[in-house]
Amino acid sequence: MIATVTGVVSLDGTPVPAGVVVELLDENGAVVGSDTTDADGRYVFATVTGTYTVRTVVPAAGATGDTANTGIEALAGTSVRSDLPFTSAAEPEVVTTDQPGTVVDTNGDPIADVEVVATPTEDDAGDAVTVSTDEDGAFDLTGLQPTTEYVITVDVDGATPATVVTPEDGAATPLAFVVDAAVTPVPSPSPSAPTPSTSPTAVPTVPAAGGSGNAPAAGSGDVGDGGPLAYTGADLKPGLIAAGVLVLLGAALLTYRAVRNRRRSHLQD
Repeated sequence: MIATVTGVVSLDGTPVPAGVVVELLDENGAVVGSDTTDADGRYVFATVTGTYTVRTVVPAAGATGDTANTGIEALAGTSVRSDLPFTSAAEPEVVTTDQPGTVVDTNGDPIADVEVVATPTEDDAGDAVTVSTDEDGAFDLTGLQPTTEYVITVDVDGATPATVVTPEDGAATPLAFVVDAAVTPVPSPSPSAPTPSTSPTAVPTVPAAGGSGNAPAAGSGDVGDGGPLAYTGADLKPGLIAAGVLVLLGAALLTYRAVRNRRRSHLQD
């Protein structure tokens, strides 16, 4: 009578595609049968009573699992099952680092919404990473390759780029960018209209007929009001000397007349 050895080859719990080769080996390790999986990943061997091994190949690169099951006891008139499960290789862990930092001006005020770019200096080190600063002027460049040199630039006029080498893992030492503070223009004062002068208007003087050159003309505007005479800028010293001489001459004349009158009165007596 015939003994049957059957089973399913699977990857991550799902039957492998049709066509995967499975072999049947006897106790001496000789291949006594070969089959390929069907659409359900199943293989079948019809054989005689004996102890067997079934083996296959890894269905996917990097998959893990036993490629052979040994010690399978097959008895005539019975069917024995021997599955071959595999597990896909784990995705390699992607290790990245990040570069934090801040951007402030020379007054210590944070600069928000400024673009910060990390560009690798090696062409094969991946793409550039771009972020913007938050309201506190802080940024964090994530997803950088470890132990890789980057140039960090800040999109502000006058900002000096920084060159860093990322650590093997985790976060790098924070960077602190300081840029010039914005200059606020001081508005120019508006020209103002001149303020009308409240000083009294100078009144020209006209020499009186027969008098000194400093006497004001009769009927001039401010004289009748008893207000102060306007200063014309003429030198008053010659006029004052002449007036003094006239006073002295007048006094001498009066004295002479008085003496003469007394003499006449004395002679008449």
